[in-house]
Amino acid sequence: MMDIFHDRDHVCLRARWNASFHRTAPPASSSTYAISPRPPSTETVDSATRGVDGGEVFLVRELVEDSLLTAAYCASVAVIRILEVPIPNDAIPGAGHEHTKQLSSCIKGPVAQYQTRARPASSPTNTTQLASAPVHAKKKKKKKKKKKKEKKMAAYAENLPAVPDWLNKGDNAWQLTAATLVGIQSMPGLVVLYGSIVKKKWAVNSAFMALYAYASALLVWVLVGFRMAFGERLLPFWGKAGVALSQGYLVDRARLSATAHGDTPQTEPFYPEATLVMFQFEFAAITLVLLAGSVLGRMNIKAWMAFTPLWLMLSYTVGAFSLWGGGFLYHWGVIDYSGGYVIHLSSGVAGFTAAYWVGPRLKSDRDRFSPNNILLMIAGGGLLWMGWAGFNGGAPYAANITASIAVLNTNVSAATSLLTWTCLDVIFFNKPSVIGAVQGMMTGLVCITPGAGLVHTWAAVIIGIFAGSIPWFTMMILHKKSALLMKIDDTLAVFHTHAVAGLLGGILTGLLATPELMRMESPVPGLRGAFYGGGIRQVGKQLAGAAFVVVWNVVVTSLILLAIGLVMPLRMPDEQLMIGDDAAHGEEAYALWGDGEKFDATRHDAARVGGGIEMREGSTEQRLSGQGARGVTIQL
Repeated sequence: MMDIFHDRDHVCLRARWNASFHRTAPPASSSTYAISPRPPSTETVDSATRGVDGGEVFLVRELVEDSLLTAAYCASVAVIRILEVPIPNDAIPGAGHEHTKQLSSCIKGPVAQYQTRARPASSPTNTTQLASAPVHAKKKKKKKKKKKKEKKMAAYAENLPAVPDWLNKGDNAWQLTAATLVGIQSMPGLVVLYGSIVKKKWAVNSAFMALYAYASALLVWVLVGFRMAFGERLLPFWGKAGVALSQGYLVDRARLSATAHGDTPQTEPFYPEATLVMFQFEFAAITLVLLAGSVLGRMNIKAWMAFTPLWLMLSYTVGAFSLWGGGFLYHWGVIDYSGGYVIHLSSGVAGFTAAYWVGPRLKSDRDRFSPNNILLMIAGGGLLWMGWAGFNGGAPYAANITASIAVLNTNVSAATSLLTWTCLDVIFFNKPSVIGAVQGMMTGLVCITPGAGLVHTWAAVIIGIFAGSIPWFTMMILHKKSALLMKIDDTLAVFHTHAVAGLLGGILTGLLATPELMRMESPVPGLRGAFYGGGIRQVGKQLAGAAFVVVWNVVVTSLILLAIGLVMPLRMPDEQLMIGDDAAHGEEAYALWGDGEKFDATRHDAARVGGGIEMREGSTEQRLSGQGARGVTIQL
């Protein structure tokens, strides 16, 4: 009887209805029923051999059954079209099987088309009518439509199984693991690194600035930031602000705008939006933490607390949308695989700009700013290195070949850069520097980031050599000869380790990106390095993209700090700068003294001198002049 339903909608619905009554037992490896074609009736064969009477009985029964099914089918279609009820796959018997998915697309397509036809207000023929309607009527209609969409998403979330058919457990697990690895880079990686690489009197303040930036970034990200960076397009370089907190939005399948170009449709990863929100948050947070390295040791903590959410909303989201969210730089063909521009160039330039507006540290701090714990500094740097596997390995949004190549290239570049930097220290200064080795490691990681999954491993060695030499030259040689670089007090040289290394990596990617790996990652046609036939054009695009990121960050960072400066000072007063953590937070990193009692400056007859404490002779305890109670000079 199915041949009387010639319309595609009817055939699909009729087939699905029959399938709901005829199932086969599931195989041992399956947890769901499989729909199978109706088996040939033995009664049909027997009736044919018995003669007309048996055949008539069978046909009458078939007609009655098909009539009942047809009536039920018509009733269900009527209900669906009147109520516009979406039909989830999991509500259909055998939803996990391929032929059932085809049936699902059959029924959902016509219903969606009907729902579109049922709303004439959105059709082109009503454009003039809508334009002439009052503004408040338009707003009311938009709100009503938005509420209706939210209700549908909520209903979808309620009916969604824990493991929908589109979810790939491997991809989801890897993406969450990568997010955690990037999070470890900030917490505790950079917290430990910052707290140990500065003078003792700034250990608490430096660690707290990183801690606060991480926490504030998360709240801003889910309230407005994520959808400004990865949501619907508002401007060619900016997305529409929106909340990423509703259950219906977060459990739905993730969407990646930067996978569509021209006729190429958008690719959807095999995990929920919540996974993408968390993964991209870690990148936003670490950008702010890296920026903090430029202003350690003097920025007013209250000004920093106001600065972080504003900069994330107004600066970071622009770079992220332009390059990763389907913005104009992405469609133009600028390559930034995992954040050489979005994160490192942005943080380096914004940090350098912030250092200019905040002002320098005390002269005594600039002249001598040795680490208070080199071993902890190495530990913090090690957490950064290991966490970079998630930083670059998670960029393909899947556990695939590109992720494997990216992780290997990342480690090769970091090791090569560290060795190159150390060799240069030995050649020019006769000693290997531990601090220099950590900086070389950092520049190697940053420089490979724009093209980690897009270049061959031999190219990662070349990138590592450049990463260990060019930033070394700008920091150790050029910095001392440039009046501008000497004037601006960039505490941890973030400009050299991140801005210079990030820009260098972007240029080298424009030279070394292979067409085979580019096709795996980007639908934009013709993307390849200059050494693979891309010519100077790709390098020019990389430079133009970098120029946009630099200009935007300089302008926006300056405006934010100038606005904050109207309300509160950006820099601590000199009296607080002389004391450090105790004045800024009322806490000290190492508060124990002697055999465990808390250090008391008045008891030990200490006088504050410049940026440290000098012990004097004549206190109640007998000790060496100019020395601590155990004969150790105290250097804060």
